[in-house]
Amino acid sequence: ENLMEKAPSKTKPDKTETLEDREQKFLDEAHKRLKKAIDADMHNRAEALDDLRFVINSDQWDPKVRKQRASDGRPTMVFNVLKPFIKKLVGEQRQTRPRIKVRPSDVNSDTNIATIRQGLIWNIENESGAESIYDNVFQMMVSCGYGAARVLTRYTDDNPFQQEVFLERLPNPLCVYMDPDAKDFMFADANYGFIITRVGLKELQAE
Repeated sequence: ENLMEKAPSKTKPDKTETLEDREQKFLDEAHKRLKKAIDADMHNRAEALDDLRFVINSDQWDPKVRKQRASDGRPTMVFNVLKPFIKKLVGEQRQTRPRIKVRPSDVNSDTNIATIRQGLIWNIENESGAESIYDNVFQMMVSCGYGAARVLTRYTDDNPFQQEVFLERLPNPLCVYMDPDAKDFMFADANYGFIITRVGLKELQAE
């Protein structure tokens, strides 16, 4: 059952419901959604991890086979032929990096507004170090099929009431779990998503 397809309840909230009850309901629903996202993509992520072990660590032997060959005194030679191809693709992407371009959609659109928006987007990319972020996303995508970054906002140092947009690098795209019911391949229609982060207990309490 898809929780997001349910119409929002129009009943008044229970006045006897405490803050702890509402927090627990929120966490219970979050856990259900996360489990659904993990279960839906588990097989792909297992293959992605196997690809990364193959590419990064040259771990190309099945553990049982490796152990058996070691006990028999036979070699387990490794020839990682994927790295040169990945480097070639990443190098080509760095030479011809795609950039966001804003164009008027029809004759009634204002070209001046499009130019202004184009400048704002390029400034956001420049301030965020977008080139290195895009490079990381592309390299991970080529290596294991997953790449991720995200767009966030933060309050500026000059004006505490004004926010600015920036891009954030996500070195490990496998920590991202998106709504499995989304139809858009960029998850533009996703109703929820998770980014799993390992945090120490003291740091969590301080947060």
